[in-house]
Amino acid sequence: MKRANFAILVVFCLSLFAIQCSQDSNPVGPGVSTQTQSGDAVLFGNFVTSGTSSVDFGLIQVSIRGTNIQAQPDPNGDFKINGLPTGNQSVEVNVENCLSFIDIADVQSGEEIRMQLEIQANNSVMLQNMERKKKSAETLQLEIQPKKWNIDWENSTDEGHVRIYGPGFDAITSVEITGPPSPTYPTGMVIPNSGPEIGGVYCKAFFNQSDAIAAIPDPKRGDPPHVITVTVTFIQVTKPPEDLTDTIEIVGKKSDEEEAVALVMDISPDKWNTNWAKSNGFVTVRFRGEGFDKIVSGATSMTYNGESAALISDGIHGSSYSAKFSKISAIALFGDLQEDTYPVVVTVQLDGSPHPETYTISIVGSKK
Repeated sequence: MKRANFAILVVFCLSLFAIQCSQDSNPVGPGVSTQTQSGDAVLFGNFVTSGTSSVDFGLIQVSIRGTNIQAQPDPNGDFKINGLPTGNQSVEVNVENCLSFIDIADVQSGEEIRMQLEIQANNSVMLQNMERKKKSAETLQLEIQPKKWNIDWENSTDEGHVRIYGPGFDAITSVEITGPPSPTYPTGMVIPNSGPEIGGVYCKAFFNQSDAIAAIPDPKRGDPPHVITVTVTFIQVTKPPEDLTDTIEIVGKKSDEEEAVALVMDISPDKWNTNWAKSNGFVTVRFRGEGFDKIVSGATSMTYNGESAALISDGIHGSSYSAKFSKISAIALFGDLQEDTYPVVVTVQLDGSPHPETYTISIVGSKK
């Protein structure tokens, strides 16, 4: 009888342990004070994967740190968060128990924020792009991705897409994408698309990059922005078709005559928070311009007063070199923190020689 009672007690204790572990693994678990949805800003997000990464978007959990606000992406990787509070916010992303944090500074009332997040091979998440503007609750909005069209797309097999969001997006029955006017096509050349795909947040239509660049008359790197028109029709026959516009930029390999662009560096984020001592996120350094592709991988350092932050990963991505450093080790560079600005030195190996760049960052948050 005693042996049976002991077994019951063991099972009961293990059950309590399992419940506790489940609670602690929640991105908004009991260790984080929560607040209710009191804001009226809106966050739209989209996940993409890098390289050979393969992630089930439906298993990703997105939350606003310090609140009870949560969301999950749809099968296309899109998600939407209503009621985003004002002030400094941190988006917490849980990808198969790997936590990443994306900071949004000074969220304004009524603001509309759009971000694209890239999932890395180790399930960490990196911010690729963020756009912020006042939201419009009354009209449809158009967003073209990517915003930069390359003159080399004529041989590309990749796709781009248009995203349409706002009231009535789920009633769209057809999408027509048209390039800018030209002597051959006075009303613009039509870009074939896959037709409307309605998700939980957007209406999407995909197009081939080769078709897209062919619709731009004599595209040249550095052209003024080109206007792309998207015409949508609706289920309701009484609602007339609607024209939406967005602009794109032409990029590509520079000609020999173009002046070389100096190598420049930026650090994101450039405001470092004292609470990073408990963060699993990253500080990203990017180098763009002449010579970025000659930077030696694995030899990059970030220092302050002789102390170094931990380099997590680095490499060439598209038209830039980027390196990720641990937020924990980055904020630890300063020891006894004060709210102030500090010069951080990032050194890369360029053509076999050290190439140091200094960048001034700001420390924010409560003082130690």
